[in-house]
Amino acid sequence: MADSDWQTVELDSGSFDREVLESPRPVLVDFWATWCGPCKTLAPTIDRLASEYGGRVKIAKIDIDEATEIAEKFGVRGVPNVIIFQDGVPITSLAGAQPHASYKRVLDEVLGGADSDQITDLQIQDPETRIRFIASASVDEIQEAFARHPEFSTAPVKDGLNPLEVALRFGFSADKRALLASYFDKLSFEELVGLGQIEEVREAIEANPELVRQPANDGVSPLTIAILNAQPECIDLLLGLGADPDQTGTGLMQFAPIELAVFQKDPELVERLLNQGADPNRRSAHSGGTLLHLAVQMSDQGLVELFVERGVDPTSVNDNGETAYKATLNALSKTLANEKRHQEIENLQKKLEQLEALRPSLS
Repeated sequence: MADSDWQTVELDSGSFDREVLESPRPVLVDFWATWCGPCKTLAPTIDRLASEYGGRVKIAKIDIDEATEIAEKFGVRGVPNVIIFQDGVPITSLAGAQPHASYKRVLDEVLGGADSDQITDLQIQDPETRIRFIASASVDEIQEAFARHPEFSTAPVKDGLNPLEVALRFGFSADKRALLASYFDKLSFEELVGLGQIEEVREAIEANPELVRQPANDGVSPLTIAILNAQPECIDLLLGLGADPDQTGTGLMQFAPIELAVFQKDPELVERLLNQGADPNRRSAHSGGTLLHLAVQMSDQGLVELFVERGVDPTSVNDNGETAYKATLNALSKTLANEKRHQEIENLQKKLEQLEALRPSLS
């Protein structure tokens, strides 16, 4: 057995067909990128798999920026994304950096003769891998999997949340949200809000006005759900009925509605939330930065001026002792120093120019 059988194979566009599609052995391909932090975290796991499965499974990796056509051909939209090939055909994928045990479990099933459906069934049985499968699979693939195992379509997947509740917190596409909703006979108030079912939302509030401020089990407010899922009618209704613009979740989404509005670069909504009583000086639970830090990070002149006008001190610092200007400058400079792609370098340089344009407003 060659020593190379025990090492991770570096692929490019020229070698992909020979090493992967024509391989007599199963091939695990790690689609990665130099700028991707989670990819670097995953790299030792990929090398470990190569040493464990040498001679039985070929373990390989390919930089999507050096082989864009390969990534596009196999539908890779985010990295890291691991695809396992058998006889030249992709039989399953695992999106995101997953634990070593997840890859090992799937590879053992492949070596045991499992087909694509059987591997999918394995993935949806585990709550953690089930939500990753839903996030990366197509609507048709999700439907097929839940047709075989309907019991998993509504079962909790993370922190007591069901698949639909997770989808409403993490920006799953509208068609996936609609599909996941179809498996429930009755939807909760937050689910009605996230899906934009305005008439049902109105009826629920008429029956129980307290729902406007009543958080979900993980502390996320209905207003936060409405903003996350871009449901303007629900946003208008909730604000009109006195929803709290500062109500912050305690679970997966430790963000207040106004933070999300800044992140979405929606100055009109931000101003409405401030007029509703949102605290312009609130600080992020993640970085200790102010809303001004976030506005500068988003390179939004209007939001920067709005927060300064509302009394936010441009010299206030985050947990690292950085002002809004300095925090953004440091982050951009660090990313630029590690960037290799010409287009991304140009984008980062443009953001640096935008930051300098904001500087007079921060003096």
